[in-house]
Amino acid sequence: MITINSLRVTVERAITGLLDEPVAITGDSSLDDLGLDSLALVELIDTLAKELGRPLEDDLFNKTMKVDELVAILTNGAPA
Repeated sequence: MITINSLRVTVERAITGLLDEPVAITGDSSLDDLGLDSLALVELIDTLAKELGRPLEDDLFNKTMKVDELVAILTNGAPA
């Protein structure tokens, strides 16, 4: 079973892999503030789907959402 902490690490690792430069990622960071554009958001969703082994619906995510919101959606098992 995936814990919230391990899920947060997975999300942070996936975000870091998409960035050109290292940044401090906090729960209050929006994906847009971290430098993710629309294409990077699609790549993030694909990466997380592969890491978690389940499909993720694109319309559950947006650039203005915060890292904590993303983790909450993934933790709550939002419908895929």
